[in-house]
Amino acid sequence: MSLDRWMEEEEKEFVSSTLLYNLYDKAKQYTKSFQKILNEEKNLIEEIYWNARDDVKKVKMWKFSEKIVAIDSSFEPIPMSLSIGKIAPIVIAYIIYPTNIKPEISVILSIPEELEEVSDISFMAKINELIVMKNVLEKIDVKDNIYAIIRDGEFPLNEIFFKPYYAKEREELMKILGKTYNLAKNKGIGLAGIVKRISTRHIAYKYLSKEEFKKICRKKYTLLNDYILADIILERGEYLLLGDYHDIIRYFELINPKNKTNLKKVKENIDEILPEVWSTNIVLYKPYSNMETPVKLLSYRLNIEKILEICISSTPDYPPYPDFMNIVDKVSMEYSRELKINDLFWLMLRKAFQEEEISILEIAGKTKNILKFSNIQKLELINRRLTRFIK
Repeated sequence: MSLDRWMEEEEKEFVSSTLLYNLYDKAKQYTKSFQKILNEEKNLIEEIYWNARDDVKKVKMWKFSEKIVAIDSSFEPIPMSLSIGKIAPIVIAYIIYPTNIKPEISVILSIPEELEEVSDISFMAKINELIVMKNVLEKIDVKDNIYAIIRDGEFPLNEIFFKPYYAKEREELMKILGKTYNLAKNKGIGLAGIVKRISTRHIAYKYLSKEEFKKICRKKYTLLNDYILADIILERGEYLLLGDYHDIIRYFELINPKNKTNLKKVKENIDEILPEVWSTNIVLYKPYSNMETPVKLLSYRLNIEKILEICISSTPDYPPYPDFMNIVDKVSMEYSRELKINDLFWLMLRKAFQEEEISILEIAGKTKNILKFSNIQKLELINRRLTRFIK
């Protein structure tokens, strides 16, 4: 069927044919590239499949009595661009599951650098999630029956393995992690991270020769990533233990060759300050959900079978992730995206500036409002949103 026949006549009125055909042309180009990748990698995928299936295990379902603390954060990807500079509010939430206690919500501010806006905000959000994790550990009592604290994303953060852009920030990260590990050990509580958007290539690293893996590392696009391979290898209720970080330390060197000269120093630094990192287990599992989506679990001081049983037993059909992660994700997302935390913060900022009488600057007989958006269209959009919100 031709593209013209595929589209309804009324749809053509709303979509520019030039744009549509341009997108279709790009899609065909990408399809050809994908076909080439598939032809090159199909045999390797089959080789990995048969080797990995020997290590796959089944997870049992059971009712658990322990509680889980789940932590997540959210923010709008583009910071507020005010006349006085850029700023980004970040919402951080945590819940205790299962319980009737209301989620705890906090807001922190990130002032991103000009060239690394989104990555700066994301890194700040991660660090503050770890601070919340540490603070929760400080408050926990044995009678609370907490089995593990789990963040949405990697634990520990991958940034500790790569040459940092900012040495000061990495040093701060290591200090927070050190305190968190010590508290967890002293209180007998496990730590973990659940990764939904899986982009690593740990399976290929484990089951391919180093020469074959090096070739994969040079590719921008590959089918030999953990998400696709785990989806092929695992059936519902199964998991694949890839080992711990000590087993795959060279992965970080191969996947990011620019850091080759730095890896030895990074390893020595972790050996000296955070040896606990090496005890982090790397697991890929697939819940019994109809969607059959693979999930990555990074765990410290946790029985693999037990934490997987907890995760899988609490996973609904949709979303195919543990309920405690779904709830905390929804809480943080609703505050940051649905309520538009940037817009609400700007409203509060304007109110605070006015109360302190510093919103107006008088210079050389001129009066200027210093709390303005550098993009005036943004202000108009905010006013419309806030009007609807107040109604």
